[in-house]
Amino acid sequence: MHRWETEHVDFYKRSDLFQQAIHRQYPAMKLIGSAGPDISSKNYENAWNYYKDRAAKNPDFVYAVDEHYYVKPEWLCENVHFYDKYPRNIKVFAGEYAAHHGNGMNAPHFNNWSAALGEAAFMTGLERNADVVVLASPQKHEIKVSSTMEYEVHAKSFHVIKMFCKDGE
Repeated sequence: MHRWETEHVDFYKRSDLFQQAIHRQYPAMKLIGSAGPDISSKNYENAWNYYKDRAAKNPDFVYAVDEHYYVKPEWLCENVHFYDKYPRNIKVFAGEYAAHHGNGMNAPHFNNWSAALGEAAFMTGLERNADVVVLASPQKHEIKVSSTMEYEVHAKSFHVIKMFCKDGE
């Protein structure tokens, strides 16, 4: 079952209508479009073709496109140059990314040092292409455990992300 609505409604027509209505009322508002739930689907390719076409006609159509990645750590390591050849006129919001050894989202048991190293490698590409990747949001990696006392255990990726932050914040 696909959760992205392109199979059941005309996503692109709806997007055009939303963009027109929003920019009519708020012309300076920057909009973020969606490339679908994963970067390996046909929806992803179709969405980017749609945004490129609209941006050629109207540079303010969309500010950035939201992309999601739940991939194996090896994919992240092999794709550190993923954004090197992206067009620079439409920005990217790496809306959710996480290395998973198996299938599934929000699966903390997939987070280990191999996953953290894959994410760190990929983040070097995000930083190198900061002119196009203007927003990034790693999947939140923490596990809350309740017993007599509640505490948080931060996963390996949390520590990698913290190292990329200014002053560890």
